[in-house]
Amino acid sequence: MGLLKRPPSQWFWVAGGKGKRFDTPMNAISPPAPFSDRHSLLQGFFFLVLFAVVAVLVFHALWPSGAILLTTDDNVGSLASYKWMMESSVVHPWMGDTLWGMPQVSSVRPDLLLLHLMSAKAFANLFHGFCLTWAAWLLALYLRGKGLRPAACVFGALVAFWVGTNLTLTYAGHIGKYGILVFCSLAIWALGRWGRTSRSAWAMVAGASVGAMFLEQGDVALFCALLLLPLGIYETAQAAGGWNPAGLFKRAWPGALVAALVASGAVLATLKSGVADATEIQHPEERWDFITQWSQPPEESLDFIAPGWTGWRTGEESGPYWGRLGRSAGWEQTRRGFMNFKLENVYVGAIPLLFAALGWVQALHRRREDAASTWLLLWGGLCLLALLLSFGKYTPLYRPFSWLPGIGSIRNPNKFIHFFQMAWGVLAAYGLNSACRMEKAGLRRWAACAWIAAGVCFLSWLALWSGSTTAAQQLAQMGWGPSGQVIQSTKVFALFWAGLSFFIGGGVLWSFACAAPPVSGAARPPARGRLSAMGWKTAAWLPAVMVVVDACWILAPHYIHAMPKGYVAENELVRYLKRDLGFNRSAMAGQDGFYNLWLTYLFPYLGIPSVNVTQLPRPPADYSAFWQAVRDPVRQWRLSAVSHVLAKGSVAGQMLANPVWAEHMDVAWAYQPEDDGMGGVATRSLPLASAVRSLESTPEVVLKMREVPPRVAAVSDWLTVEDAEALSLLARPDFIPFSTVLLAPENDVPPPAGGAPATAQVRITRLLSGRYEFTVETTGPVVVRVAEKFDASWTAAVNGRRVPVQRVDYMFQGVYLPEAGTFDVLLRYAPSSFPVYLQLVGLVAGLGAAGWLLVAFLFRRKGWK
Repeated sequence: MGLLKRPPSQWFWVAGGKGKRFDTPMNAISPPAPFSDRHSLLQGFFFLVLFAVVAVLVFHALWPSGAILLTTDDNVGSLASYKWMMESSVVHPWMGDTLWGMPQVSSVRPDLLLLHLMSAKAFANLFHGFCLTWAAWLLALYLRGKGLRPAACVFGALVAFWVGTNLTLTYAGHIGKYGILVFCSLAIWALGRWGRTSRSAWAMVAGASVGAMFLEQGDVALFCALLLLPLGIYETAQAAGGWNPAGLFKRAWPGALVAALVASGAVLATLKSGVADATEIQHPEERWDFITQWSQPPEESLDFIAPGWTGWRTGEESGPYWGRLGRSAGWEQTRRGFMNFKLENVYVGAIPLLFAALGWVQALHRRREDAASTWLLLWGGLCLLALLLSFGKYTPLYRPFSWLPGIGSIRNPNKFIHFFQMAWGVLAAYGLNSACRMEKAGLRRWAACAWIAAGVCFLSWLALWSGSTTAAQQLAQMGWGPSGQVIQSTKVFALFWAGLSFFIGGGVLWSFACAAPPVSGAARPPARGRLSAMGWKTAAWLPAVMVVVDACWILAPHYIHAMPKGYVAENELVRYLKRDLGFNRSAMAGQDGFYNLWLTYLFPYLGIPSVNVTQLPRPPADYSAFWQAVRDPVRQWRLSAVSHVLAKGSVAGQMLANPVWAEHMDVAWAYQPEDDGMGGVATRSLPLASAVRSLESTPEVVLKMREVPPRVAAVSDWLTVEDAEALSLLARPDFIPFSTVLLAPENDVPPPAGGAPATAQVRITRLLSGRYEFTVETTGPVVVRVAEKFDASWTAAVNGRRVPVQRVDYMFQGVYLPEAGTFDVLLRYAPSSFPVYLQLVGLVAGLGAAGWLLVAFLFRRKGWK
């Protein structure tokens, strides 16, 4: 009879050799649960302090005063934009600095709530290390609760989070994914406690944690939740004492309900946000290419144990990535799109691989005798499944998987690497724990295997090193130029380090063998000079030390940098724009060179609104249609209330040579970009008269609209037209913006009355992302046109009375004022709060369960009843 067919009280702990059992139930001799006594409390505190120290060491680039973490996507500029976005609403965000407005998902995001409480700089520096520390701590507690030694718990948690993708993605930012790591670890720990104690409160904590993942980033959350499901079922069986379906349901429903509340609230908010999904309108094969572009290439799997084998990341001078992750479909034939694009590294290490393999084999060997083996085999299966799914289009498994509801619109299968690495950490921890209690002969065999692997790596290293010159020349001829030598040197080092790591891992196993009993489960013999009684226990910590070395010395120098201070240093151009922009937006005629740097860091950090974006892989349908129809950039800028356009002098000269464009713009400011000595770009103003006379020789200029297009305009003439006709009229050269408003067919506005047109004045009193407050004084009926993207979730109130928001000029907003007078208008983004209420109910239930567990724990500590 297998173990799974017996209730936990009938499972026996394997303490003797093969086939030997004690008559003591496993539950009776398992290690005490964490925090059940003073020793466990101190041990948990030790884990937390240890991981905090690791964070300080790994993020040593941020030690100097004033340092700011360098990230690409969720950088300090983006974080500043998020803070301004939340000034209007914390749970209903509207990104007003993206183009001319973009809805965001209504949710109770814990990471943004934390950002709301601190500066963008502090958040940028602390958040990633904070998340990795807590995620590692929670996973270590989970492993300790499964009876693993402290050294194994720390080692597994370090492998799971402090190397590989989970560490190196810091360079990209991606704060939502780091929030998911914390909640995923919390869910795993809570599931483990639930299976051990059978307390439904732990199931509710686990459910709330799973739901909270969806608040951070839905796609990665769905991937992790699918892989957590088998683990949840297993722990449910532990809590229920068997596999009876009725018992499983009875135990699982509170946690499942809490998870469903939070997750459904997040999904419902996403569906109601109005963010279009471009994959729904693509051809099936185009859609497949789109969602699988970032599939982990299987042939690059050596990267997992050889650091930098395929390079560090795209564009990295010390080791450019030369693989095919992120390659655009058809690039080999057309040379269009990305040859590759990679910002993170999957390197975890040879020692974690060695101990993970040892743990897997040991679990297979003991699967009929050791209850923990069933648990470990489950983790092994999840680890393998996550790896195969991360291969995406390179395996036949992913296409049928993409047919599942919600999966077909998720991009980048390599997101499964996050969970794969966590599962790898669990396997490695179990392997180290198993090695500490194995017999001498088995340890020596594993040590020999490790040294054989080291020998293979060293021989490959010698072969590669001897042919480095020829290989570098071949890479240079293939188009890599001087980087060919760098690539070859990185590959040589990668194999050497893999070999050294295998050699050290074999040494650790051999040291265990020196103090191991001849038969598994027997008492360890007394030390006889070769290894002290404390020696083998000290050696058990060496794998964890090696992971920290990998994190601090191998990975951190390539992925954790302090941002050059000049990236966000205010210059003379920024001061000019702050003075002159008012409520208008800016634009850039090009985004190459330092313009892209400004658009990424400087402008969002200092609050300079721009209609340019660094990337928009899935533009909403209304934006796409508008850009397709209205191709004149000056017309686009005027309609979106752009008053200032940054351009190179030569580009400005070409633009002003067009008589139609020259009617609307003049050179307002000229400047010379200079190195500011801090990694950024300083600006020095130039005489305007000489710049106008010779634009070709002028480095950079700012063009300003002669008639500044209003952010809010009161228009006395309007016309109801179909969308196609509206786009056609907006694109016509003879159409004059702000003279006539084009209303969408669904409006309820009566035609304009005859007679003299009304005159009106608009005064903006407050403008935030997602909120307009302005006063209109008019002598007759007008339609107030607002240069903000229309969304059905915007509401308007005129003198406190709610009125409908009209869609005007195809994709902008309008408010109809039917009579003369003075009107105070409030326009704000206010989607339904029902999804947020669902999220809050689930989160409060989870927090309430956690509070109950804490109170119960304190009562037990005090001996109260």
